[in-house]
Amino acid sequence: MNLFRHAVRTLLLSGLVAGTAIAAEGPWVTDWEAAKAQAAKEKKTLLIDFSGSDWCSWCIKLDKEVFAQDAFQAVAKDKYVMVLLDYPRDKSGQSEELQAQNKKLQKEFQVRGYPSVYLATADGAPFAKTGYQAGGPEAYLKHLDGFMAKRAEVAKLEASLANAKGLERAKVLDELCTKMTMDTPKKAAYAAEILTLDADNKAGLKSKYLAKKMMQEAMGLLQQRKSDEAKAVLDKALALEGLPADGRQEVLFLKSQVLFGAGDKKGAKAMLIAAVKLAPATDTAERIGEILKKPFFKDVE
Repeated sequence: MNLFRHAVRTLLLSGLVAGTAIAAEGPWVTDWEAAKAQAAKEKKTLLIDFSGSDWCSWCIKLDKEVFAQDAFQAVAKDKYVMVLLDYPRDKSGQSEELQAQNKKLQKEFQVRGYPSVYLATADGAPFAKTGYQAGGPEAYLKHLDGFMAKRAEVAKLEASLANAKGLERAKVLDELCTKMTMDTPKKAAYAAEILTLDADNKAGLKSKYLAKKMMQEAMGLLQQRKSDEAKAVLDKALALEGLPADGRQEVLFLKSQVLFGAGDKKGAKAMLIAAVKLAPATDTAERIGEILKKPFFKDVE
């Protein structure tokens, strides 16, 4: 490892380098506007690290295992403008300007936990979110590459929208929403347009996106610890006429989480298995497959 670069990153994270909202030494930038300008000029993606450097154990672990490693920086610097937004308990090393900037961005990105790592376009619009991942720099770079590949697919689909109309456009928008890994205003606008384009549910998309709305309602109820009410809403979603297999799969996935939270691991596992069978080739099925490998389902029959 390059000890000089690691020392600079360590100083930044510990708050010993004065935070003056200017580009940091090494690969990390602290000035948000400067980072966006650099990304636009160099045609790069923003890699944004929301960190709690002097108190968050997972942030420190992510930095030590991945971000401070030469093997990561050597590749990442050619793809990303790397932005460090730090929220230490000891703010004595940060200017008021830097603190105000970071507080504003924390609110805009709706950051509720650390580390939160985002990929965003040069104008600052996020399109992927992740956090700590085990495996070191090579594995993390591969993890980020997956998001970048999906972003390229989304861009290609968006380019095709100019010539798409009616139900064909609705189908393209549906594919777009499926490949977009974050809930963004643009994704919400696409979903709303789908409901208009498939008002008669001829493509099964109206029921699918009505089910998504119900899922959002159920998640709100879960946050209020109203699991019975959430389950009832999900049952109504499953009863929607014409709900396609991938839409039903997503509802079952969420319902399995409700069951798991209520202590019914057996029911949750059975529901996950049923969900995979509905549409085994989807990203959701892949996620479920990984969940079923977790230790907490190992002895559940």
